[in-house]
Amino acid sequence: MKTINILGPLTLLFLLSSCHDNLNKSILEPLTVEELKSEMKKDSDFISFYEEFQRIREKKLDSDVMQAKYGDLTYRRIWDVITYSRDPSTFEDIQKEAESRYNAQKKDYSKSLDSLSHYWKAQVAKYDPKSYVKIEFENIKREYYSSSNVLKSVNIEFNITALKGTVEQLKFSYLIKSKISEGERSYWNDERGYCILSSPIHSSSMCYWELPYSLRDALQYKTAFEVQRDYDIIINVSRVRINGENIDAADFSMPYEISSYLSDPKDEYYRDLVIHEYIDESYMSIEEYARAIEKERLMKMDSEVVEFFEFINE
Repeated sequence: MKTINILGPLTLLFLLSSCHDNLNKSILEPLTVEELKSEMKKDSDFISFYEEFQRIREKKLDSDVMQAKYGDLTYRRIWDVITYSRDPSTFEDIQKEAESRYNAQKKDYSKSLDSLSHYWKAQVAKYDPKSYVKIEFENIKREYYSSSNVLKSVNIEFNITALKGTVEQLKFSYLIKSKISEGERSYWNDERGYCILSSPIHSSSMCYWELPYSLRDALQYKTAFEVQRDYDIIINVSRVRINGENIDAADFSMPYEISSYLSDPKDEYYRDLVIHEYIDESYMSIEEYARAIEKERLMKMDSEVVEFFEFINE
């Protein structure tokens, strides 16, 4: 007698439902609330991804052309690439390969860097006006009317030292900026205090100028200690006259990456940048190798998703 397995169809139905993938649908179609709940249970980070993706869909996939181009992509394909990229083991593996490639091409750039440093330090010494003078905040000085105890003026005093012979004339500006973090009031308001000195300085001299009104209210009752404790005083020397020759900051320019490297030669970011820009254009840092390797792997995994990422990041 032929028996009928009534569990067969039910078992098949169960297997099909258990294999259902909520994310295997076009990125043009929003997920349902139930689908979102299901994915959030699997990975709590998915909600952040989906919220960001909703904004991307509204801003980047709002035309028929873009929808036709990327409509075949599914949430699954994109989420798989993201999951792979953020896996700590992926990061570690990429870093190892990047270090291996970097060490294989590594050269000794120390002589070239020293030569570049010497050149720019010589340029600074000759053409940068701040190399000829040292300006240090000294005090806040108050003047009162002789006939009363009413405040007449508030002055800022600097100790000015000539470093390479007599400074015949000097022009500089300063900003006074609060050391307190963002959100606290900073008394500079884009207003500089400008100082011009026409009397020669042979060695060192104390000089003072009246504070701008925008700074006066904040600093008029501050002691020198309080000013140094609470504020950064940023000084910009714009011009000096030495031996009858004007040396103007506007005539001297140093590339930012060079300046940053000279300030801290141990900073690998600027060291790598200087090597690539000024010594060996084929040079790549470990981070650049890592980015290249990651892209290589993702392109093999799903080149269309990588192209999509590049599109939304434009």
